[in-house]
Amino acid sequence: MTTHDEAIEACQVCSIACGEAIASMASKASSNDCPLCCRECEDICTLTIKSLAADSPMAVKIARLCAEICDWCREECDEQDDETCQACAKACDECANTCRGLA
Repeated sequence: MTTHDEAIEACQVCSIACGEAIASMASKASSNDCPLCCRECEDICTLTIKSLAADSPMAVKIARLCAEICDWCREECDEQDDETCQACAKACDECANTCRGLA
């Protein structure tokens, strides 16, 4: 089972990776939802961090949604040839698995 601190750390790493992927893809064409998914993933990771840090009664539900969005972002970023997107996909995968471990 995942601790709140582990989930917060995974969300921080993922949020940073998403921000880097957004910056990397800013001037590039994308054949899928990247970098849109990165923006949404960055936002949900931030919300998850806040809810876990505040010990919100909704934190686990938010973390489940975070895992779902991270899965989507991982799939989209994994299709990109961009090295930064590949790193984002890896961070999203780790964050999704960590967030699912809170249940």
